[in-house]
Formats: sequence, structure tokens, C-alpha cells
Amino acid sequence: MATAEPSCDICMNLHVTKFASVWCSECEEAICEDCEKRHRIQKATKNHKTIPIEDYQELPLCITNINLECEDHNQKLDFYCSIHNEPCCTRCVSEKHKDCRELKPLSEVADGVKSSAAFSDLQDRVSDMSQVIGQLIQEKLNNKSNLQIQGTTIIDEVERVRKAVNKHLDTIQDELLTNHGDNDRQQRDNIDCLVD
Repeated sequence: MATAEPSCDICMNLHVTKFASVWCSECEEAICEDCEKRHRIQKATKNHKTIPIEDYQELPLCITNINLECEDHNQKLDFYCSIHNEPCCTRCVSEKHKDCRELKPLSEVADGVKSSAAFSDLQDRVSDMSQVIGQLIQEKLNNKSNLQIQGTTIIDEVERVRKAVNKHLDTIQDELLTNHGDNDRQQRDNIDCLVD
């Protein structure tokens, strides 16, 4: 989510700008402190659970983008059909799920999810995966560091060998030039002796 402070949706409808302090997932609205007080006492919303807006902003997009309305009827999803494994609104219940005996209020199903063994197992697996990913990232960073060190070592070694080779070639060149000079002088002396 964006880190900018969101405005209260209720106040925005009244053309007033106030910063939101909580998020109501049932209303799908950001709410300021003043509106939250009324939200907690009104009959229709007093049982709604809110979370601090900072916590909502920390949620991944895959959570915040979950549609809480029925795609067929644009009504709030209030029930869960265990037979069809799908959430449904009141119209879906009367139209498509009237014979289903495994309908439960969505709030009950959601409350039970956090305490279920499957959820606990999923949390453990996510935690394990997170640790493995952390280790892999650390290994990659170590590999990158090792590559840089090895690269520097190789460059230093190449420069050392090149200097040694250059020094050796300089020595050979000096010897050849000296020998050539000595040889040249000796040959000239020999020629001079023959000619005289």
C-alpha cells in the first residue's frame, strides 16, 4: 500500500478532509477518530472490527485487493458454502444455495480459520519459506562479495605475472643486445684484421 496518509472516506463524502486512523474491512472504508466513535456505537456497524490504518497499509496487495462483494449481485458476501467452497451473498443463498446445508456466516468461518490446524501449519510453512528465502538472499550476497574479492585477486595476480614476464623479457632483451653488441664488435675486429 502507499505510505501517504489516507483521508477519512466518510468525511470525504461530506466534502471535509480528515486523516483516517482506522480501516473497516466490512465497510471497506478508511475512518477518522471522530467517525470511528460513531461507527462503534451505531447499530449497523458496532460489531465491525477495525484495524489501525498503519497496519492496513502494511498489508500486501493480494490481501487488500480481495473483493468482498458478490460478482453476480454486487452485494456483501455474508455466507460461506462448504459444499461449493465459495463465499456468497444473501441473494446467492436464496438462488443458488437454497438446498445447501453447509452454509455458515462468513464471520464464523473467518474466526475459525486463524485457530485451525491448517492455518497454523500454513503459518509455519510460510515462516520456514521466509527463513529459506532469507538464507538464499544471504548466500547470493555472499557469492556476490566472493566474486568481487576473487575478481580483485585475479586482476592483482594477472598484473603481478605481467610485471614478472615484462621484467624477464627486459632481461632477455638486455642480454641479447649486449651479446649482439659484443658479437658485432668481435666480427668487425675480425674483418678489420683480415682486411689489414
